[in-house]
Amino acid sequence: MWITLYRQSDCTESKPPLWIGQDGAITLLMTLVLLVLVTGMTFALARLHLTEQEQNRSLRLTQELVYASDAALEYAIGWLNTSTVIPWMQADENGNAEPGDDMNLPVQPWTLSAVSFSLSARLTRRCLLPSETTPDQLCEQWLIDITATAISAADTSLTRTQFIRVLEDQNRHDFIRVPGSWRDW
Repeated sequence: MWITLYRQSDCTESKPPLWIGQDGAITLLMTLVLLVLVTGMTFALARLHLTEQEQNRSLRLTQELVYASDAALEYAIGWLNTSTVIPWMQADENGNAEPGDDMNLPVQPWTLSAVSFSLSARLTRRCLLPSETTPDQLCEQWLIDITATAISAADTSLTRTQFIRVLEDQNRHDFIRVPGSWRDW
């Protein structure tokens, strides 16, 4: 049986329609379209998954950097509290023309869940009692500014710095945090 799409009078010879004898062509075409769509969706989902993994890694590193900078602060405060004699530098390390008021602590390595950090701290002191102009030998109470920094060993652009002031406790000769002095940047 023939299905014609044209009038018999237009043609002298009758020809079969073009789709006769092409039984699998439409199926093949639809299969290829579906294959391209599924492949595209697979690549899109893989890219989404990789992006999510990278964001999670970045978030984890940022959290660990916060922990490391907190550890740098604790390292500096602990160092102050356990040191019987604090060797303030006679050199002027911070460039304020006042030798003996600043000191850099040794850099400490610190590892947290396979990520290594370098912890450093800079201490700057000033006499609080009786006054700021009192000579070092006569100072009764020190106010110390601590600037603590944590730097990732794997990626040096990951850096966090925190600042806190500590006050010398005159009764116990250790240092306590000054409320409201904490900052980070």
